[in-house]
Amino acid sequence: MEDEEELPVLPQDIMKWINVARPYIEGQSEKRTFLTIPFWEDIYKDQSQDIMVVAGRQVYKSTFATDVLAGYTTSRNNISVCYVSYDDVNRNAFSNQKLRVGTFLTNEILQRFPRSGKSAGSVGEIPLKNNSTIYITTDHWGYRHVEGKSLKICVLDEAQYHEIQFLPKLQEAMTATKGRLYILGIGGESGSPYERLYHTTDQREWFFDDENWRDSLQFDENGLVIDSYISNVMKGEWIPQKPQNDLFHGYHLPQYHIATIPLTIDDAVNKYKLHPKFSIEWKKKHNPSSIFNSHVLGGFFHASRRPVTREMVERCMDYSKVLLTAKEIAEIKDKYQNKVKISLGVDFGSSPSRSATVICILIDWKETGRYQMVFMEKRPAENQMDQAEYITRLFHEAKCDIGFGDLGYGAIQVKTIQDGSANRESGKLFKGVTPQKFV
Repeated sequence: MEDEEELPVLPQDIMKWINVARPYIEGQSEKRTFLTIPFWEDIYKDQSQDIMVVAGRQVYKSTFATDVLAGYTTSRNNISVCYVSYDDVNRNAFSNQKLRVGTFLTNEILQRFPRSGKSAGSVGEIPLKNNSTIYITTDHWGYRHVEGKSLKICVLDEAQYHEIQFLPKLQEAMTATKGRLYILGIGGESGSPYERLYHTTDQREWFFDDENWRDSLQFDENGLVIDSYISNVMKGEWIPQKPQNDLFHGYHLPQYHIATIPLTIDDAVNKYKLHPKFSIEWKKKHNPSSIFNSHVLGGFFHASRRPVTREMVERCMDYSKVLLTAKEIAEIKDKYQNKVKISLGVDFGSSPSRSATVICILIDWKETGRYQMVFMEKRPAENQMDQAEYITRLFHEAKCDIGFGDLGYGAIQVKTIQDGSANRESGKLFKGVTPQKFV
């Protein structure tokens, strides 16, 4: 009979839902506000398909995750959402403490939703009386536990520890439902799939209207005064650092932005009335740099198991010292004859405005089995016929043995390179390299 009771109709707007259904967070007697964390409001309201939050510890990521999961399921019937952790211990703690107790049981309205008795579910599943379900699982075996679930929301928590390289499998599982993906975590290892994923977002940073906003915070004998004045002190906006990645919203949130966390040791003791270890200055002095960067700043660090990243290698490469001109390549062919095979490859860009055509020449040193890259060029935006003529002449000048090109975006150029044609302006003929030599 309990499961058949009429449930309250809750607003689907997440901010209105918080005011109505979850005005209190676990263990807190005062009603929730966003006075000290105004930047979270934009993240809550973001309706993008994919959202990533890379942040320091204790900046309210877990509260956000529980709000999203509970808010969506209690305001909508017959839908499924999923929380994904990196191991069973963290999953169990989140399921029991953060969701069942801290979210549902501590709020009068929400405690009416979870099923009870034999249909109460388990650690890995919280079924609700409106036939919506919250799954709680792990990323083990490349998100295998997430596959097969028709999800409207999927939250990846502590994503820095996930097998994030298998994320495409999870995204495919949400193709039919067009579900929304939230990726939450602290900082991580430089060069990791997790960092590379963040670099595909628009990388939003919060800029305060007043960069010296902490000077305007007020304190009394008990510490920080949290009142309406703070809404003016902490005004600001999110500004994308990579606006071209507009399909994937990324947010960076370090502890520096949290008004309740002291900046200096002196502030902690004399203003906040706290132990100095809670200040960012103390953490920077006493914590390993990797922990400070990832846990406090929400940044990335160079790990001992991945000391050299792809970006570091690319910055060290000086192509001018290893690449050759077409004439120098031809001289190698003249000198070594059949001991070398020279190949030219072309990746034709899909359009002049969005991608570029790239040409590469390799030498196969047959006696040693070594391949040497000797030529690399990114072509500017140009006419297809001019491009084809340039590649044809380069092939001849470098005395290449074989050439390869992708036919998808280079059908016109490939045919011209094979058969030859005439200069677009002068009409002067140039000889092709034959279909046998350019494939």
